[in-house]
Amino acid sequence: MAKTGSGNLADLPEEELARLQRRLVRCLMKRRFRKEDAEELAQDALLKGLAEERHPKSWEAWLHSVAARDAATLCRKRDTARGHLERLAQKRGHPIADRCVEAEERELLAHLQEEIDRLPLELRWTVLRHCDGSTYAQIARQMGCSTQTVKRRLGKARDALWRALRPLL
Repeated sequence: MAKTGSGNLADLPEEELARLQRRLVRCLMKRRFRKEDAEELAQDALLKGLAEERHPKSWEAWLHSVAARDAATLCRKRDTARGHLERLAQKRGHPIADRCVEAEERELLAHLQEEIDRLPLELRWTVLRHCDGSTYAQIARQMGCSTQTVKRRLGKARDALWRALRPLL
């Protein structure tokens, strides 16, 4: 691993800059940012670093802190926008609010479907049967397992879906 703590960020080899960007993207994706958002935040942090006159002791730590601040700002902006849409939606019959909320719901449902598709087959099948209205006992009979196993699988699926969709809510 090359030393990332001395000199100007622009003086680092291109491979080292690419490595730093990949690490930033992975770190942001662990915080449940979509890949596109994580890549954009990482790129913004690198651009800020390239413009930086100071020479931080560790560019990697500095870039992580810049990306984390930018990520927090992005989350606050999203929350503010959602709150505004929710207030508009409370006004009955507001055409802009209705269209915005419908679009947001469609986007959320599309993300939900993507995340359900990413679930392991047994969890996905259990979730889909449950959404179709099957009881735990019916699902257990169809899958050849106990009702407790069905409950456990639904719990795992709910947790996975919640972790994946929480940044969007």
